[in-house]
Amino acid sequence: MVIGNDPKNAMTTRIFSRRLLSALVLSALIAWTIAIFEPIKSTVQNWEELTHGFGPLLRYLITPFSVIFGTLALLSLPMARLAPDRWLAILVALQVGLWAQGNLFLWNYGSFDGTAIDWAEHQSKGVLEAAAWLLVFTLALLRSRVVASHALRIAALTTALQLASLTGHMLDNWPLSKKPDHVEATPGRAASFSLYSNDSNILVIILDSFQSDFFSEAMIDESLTAAMPPGFTFYRNATSLYPTTQFSLQSILTSQAVPSGENSVNWRRLAMKESLPSVLANEGFDVTLTSFTPWLLACATSGHRYRCFGSSPLAAPNPDANVRLDTTKMFNAGLFRLAPHFLKFGIYDGGDWRVPPLYPVQTEIDDDPRIDIKMRLDLSIFDTLTRLASVADVAPRFRMLHLFAAHAPPMVDESCSFDLRFDREGYIATSRCVLSRLFEFLTRLDELGIYDRSLIFVVGDHGSSLVPVAPDSASSWPPPTKSSKSAGESITPNFNVGVPLFLAKGLDERHPLRVSDLPVSLCDIPSSIADTLNLKKKFECQSIFSIEEGESRTRSHYRHIGIFEQRKKPRRERMYFDFDEYSIQGHSWFAEAWKPDD
Repeated sequence: MVIGNDPKNAMTTRIFSRRLLSALVLSALIAWTIAIFEPIKSTVQNWEELTHGFGPLLRYLITPFSVIFGTLALLSLPMARLAPDRWLAILVALQVGLWAQGNLFLWNYGSFDGTAIDWAEHQSKGVLEAAAWLLVFTLALLRSRVVASHALRIAALTTALQLASLTGHMLDNWPLSKKPDHVEATPGRAASFSLYSNDSNILVIILDSFQSDFFSEAMIDESLTAAMPPGFTFYRNATSLYPTTQFSLQSILTSQAVPSGENSVNWRRLAMKESLPSVLANEGFDVTLTSFTPWLLACATSGHRYRCFGSSPLAAPNPDANVRLDTTKMFNAGLFRLAPHFLKFGIYDGGDWRVPPLYPVQTEIDDDPRIDIKMRLDLSIFDTLTRLASVADVAPRFRMLHLFAAHAPPMVDESCSFDLRFDREGYIATSRCVLSRLFEFLTRLDELGIYDRSLIFVVGDHGSSLVPVAPDSASSWPPPTKSSKSAGESITPNFNVGVPLFLAKGLDERHPLRVSDLPVSLCDIPSSIADTLNLKKKFECQSIFSIEEGESRTRSHYRHIGIFEQRKKPRRERMYFDFDEYSIQGHSWFAEAWKPDD
């Protein structure tokens, strides 16, 4: 019989406890890398595109952190006793591999816009990554005892490097400011957005990437033509000031162009103070703007003269819908970045996120997981607006709604059921789906008796960068500009992104659909509204209602060379753009109408 504590057992217990503690620390750091560090890094790099601050993000990232940490902790309990050195070596190798993958092996796979990834093009990079991962794990296992003895030091080093990297990203993207509270959603926003005046309503509905010729081809469907409410004119000879949402959205609301070389963020904030929404709010309009990128509307500096929030709350009853969507996007982006090449295609490929969404947003339509959440939200928003539309009082209303619409990838067919086709037919099918839901909403306004007293614009913010315009004779592009030559661009972009949809219905108009070749631009919208309301405020560009038949007009279009490369720069450099200007004289569908101003 042994009386008292057995020294050997006590020592064994202490060794086991130290190994288990080391394993738990490593497990926590691995969970931190996957569930917190990479999503936060993605948030910093995409700050202006999101609607939340760090607080809500961290709140929703606690769950994946807990799941990953809990799984590794449960595995550590038996492994710390059965094979402690090897288990610690495996955890160290995993942490080092994740750090290297997320910080050293960064390749340009393109944007998450539905474009197919050419995996073969990156095959050599995949070989390099595979070799690096294999080397890390092989060395760790061959020297497991040495690695285990230095496990916490190695983990501390990688964590310090991660924090240094994150700090660098935050400094590069400074200033990062708290998102304003009025950008966040509340359950009553959908109802308030759907209240209309029985005397005067102005609606600007922006369908992202909706190209002019998409509408022409979609309306070949006789049932869709019959469903379209009266009073609209299709201005097919339309242009945009910009080829991207980043600047096109503000140009629709201000009618102004960003001067080259100026701080675009500060300029936007100042321009929005004198924008159409601000002017209408001062005229007594109840003004609400919604967008899936509300931060681009600069609502935080508008003096709170109008309301602005993300569009997803119109579809999702959960007030945290925006946060859930953004957290899922950032988590998935981080997961893609951390995965070695031979695993990436199992996470994302050609517009399809193959991993279950971290926080699926339940909408009021059937939740077909094959349809991208953005398209499901669009369809649900139309359903919500149609159902909730109601007449409030005589107070005039201005409503702007910015949706994904024909944005890549095309996910649905004419009946709004899943059908992924990366061709013109796919985009036309998706366009028909969106237009059918839009027409249902507008018909509901007619049933309420407020349609006639509504001035309505349905426009794209730009055309599609993936689908050339019709006819085929407009397939070439004018000579590149001096700056694009100096930038070394081998391929100049297609001009179709400058040919957006432009539909307009004036007050008390009920004529059948008309087609006009008058030269118009998206920047004409503020002047057209001011003209209709006889406002004293004068905007740049021209009212479409004052353009006479046969009138010759030169319109402008601005290209920011290397926009995607620009986004990778530090924030203080990313805000400054140099623009190439094009003059458009004639029909915007034809390349010969576009002249670079060198």
